[in-house]
Amino acid sequence: MKSQIIHGYWMSKHKKQHYIPECYLKTWCDPKCPPDQTPYVWIYEKESKIGKKKAPKNIFHETDLYTVKDAAGGRNLEIEHGLSGLENLFAKLRKEKINRHIELEHVDELVLTTFIAALHVRTKSQLAHTADQWRRPLDMMDELAKKIKTATLQEKKNMARMSSLSNSDDGGRFTHECVTSAHMVPSSCFT
Repeated sequence: MKSQIIHGYWMSKHKKQHYIPECYLKTWCDPKCPPDQTPYVWIYEKESKIGKKKAPKNIFHETDLYTVKDAAGGRNLEIEHGLSGLENLFAKLRKEKINRHIELEHVDELVLTTFIAALHVRTKSQLAHTADQWRRPLDMMDELAKKIKTATLQEKKNMARMSSLSNSDDGGRFTHECVTSAHMVPSSCFT
């Protein structure tokens, strides 16, 4: 499979997307890790309580978790890149101020609280919940699209009149494509 270059990024990259950021996991690496080994955290299985050493880059991720795919199969990585940028800001803040017990400025507090909020909304269960929230509007839009295809000319005119009554110029509308994307990848309409 050949990779495409779009906006300077190899599209085969950024497939492994963490729902618990690697920069956050690195804090929990075993301090007794030998210098010749990749730093690791301990993962314990719930039932057996047996621990395994795992590098943060190899855990708590899924393929294309935050990727929005378009109709042509292209990959929009804006969410993944946005989260990556936030993670970089947090890692820098932790290294330069939090670990050194330096008082945080207002902008630092904003980075920290945004990072914590992102930790909450990017879990697999929260992503599934948000996707489920978009199911009903998507079903309604699909049903309306079917009705439009089979409607008589008079019914189409009536629908157009109803649509013009509800239109607003504030730009606060969702397209079918946007709702479909939001159902598959939450928050894709809001980036």
